[in-house]
Amino acid sequence: LAGFALVSRINKNDKSYYSMSEFLILRKFRRNKVGQKAAQEIFRYFKGEWKVTQILANYPAQKFWRKVIDEYTSGQFREQVHERIIMQFFTSS
Repeated sequence: LAGFALVSRINKNDKSYYSMSEFLILRKFRRNKVGQKAAQEIFRYFKGEWKVTQILANYPAQKFWRKVIDEYTSGQFREQVHERIIMQFFTSS
């Protein structure tokens, strides 16, 4: 076991999207791209609109998700800051 992920399907105002509710990779697996590969596999499995959020003060999480999402989407995502969170929006296919 290297970690876990919880994905939520959010239905709001006649729109739906996936959200990474929880994502944890154990420390000893973090430097060999297990997290990146796991996240991209999840995006491939759950096709559609996505929103991934991080706490504004969590710089390592922001760096990780920007890199993973940028590579997965070839830069085709948008980012938004709202109060104390950063959000990335993209479509997986």
